[in-house]
Amino acid sequence: MLESFRIVVFLAFLALSTTAMAQEKNPKKDKGINTESIDSQSIDNKAVPPVTQKEEKAKIEELKVQQTKIIQKASNEIFGNDPYNKFSLYQPSYFIFGKENLKMQFSAKYRVAQTYSLYLAYTQLMFWNIYESSAPFDDINYNPEGFYRIIEGPNSFLRSIDIGMLHTSNGEDGDKSRSINRIFVKTNLASSIGRHNILGELKIQHIYSKSSGNHDIIDYMGYWELKMIFTHIMVWNSSRLDLQYRLFAGKKIFNVEKGGRELGLLYNLGSENFNPTFYVQYYSGYAESLLHYNQKISQVRGGLLLYF
Repeated sequence: MLESFRIVVFLAFLALSTTAMAQEKNPKKDKGINTESIDSQSIDNKAVPPVTQKEEKAKIEELKVQQTKIIQKASNEIFGNDPYNKFSLYQPSYFIFGKENLKMQFSAKYRVAQTYSLYLAYTQLMFWNIYESSAPFDDINYNPEGFYRIIEGPNSFLRSIDIGMLHTSNGEDGDKSRSINRIFVKTNLASSIGRHNILGELKIQHIYSKSSGNHDIIDYMGYWELKMIFTHIMVWNSSRLDLQYRLFAGKKIFNVEKGGRELGLLYNLGSENFNPTFYVQYYSGYAESLLHYNQKISQVRGGLLLYF
């Protein structure tokens, strides 16, 4: 019995000695303390630094890059030649309210075949007297057209050239009947300068027939028309302000006083939750509509643009 007690004491002494030696080699683990948990806790207790100004700026720049890609994709749809995209954008679509009426435009084009660049397009411009009791349409302009597109290249400033025919009429008869037929050559432009994208078209046209109700329309709608859009005029975080301009002259090539001018401001929120663009348009001049082509107007309207 005594001998067994001595053996137990000896083994206990040996275990204590081994533990002491291990603690001397790694004193931080004394008393069962986990140094790794201490280090991780001290890190977790430190305040997480806020997003730096540099990181915020990088995020905004990334949003701008994404917007630029969207605009470039839209310009490819408008001026490009995708054989696999049958329906695509053409002229801007919008609805804008003024003090006298609601002005609306819807437009699209259709590629006839994949093997050649022949398009059919349709644009409808409407002036709706929504403030009157019966809310009649004052004038509706129907614009069917067909054109063949010559592609210059996706990276060139002169993106494409359209050669075609355009019919415009208001579907009325009698004294209100208006119609013209035109042939045209249109150059489509797309480029970028820094953060700015430039989209435009210059159309040279010839009115080869017209109805008796608008026999002198060439005095107010001459031989050429210029449209331009400049993007990112001003930028706030992910939102941007774009500028639109349209100009055409009367019969005398440089007599813009008998033609018309259109200035537009486009404010895009840059949000995935709201696709339309806020649009303010100022029109001054003649031939805004076929019915009143020889009446000079000056009108400010505002609403939404459904374009890009």
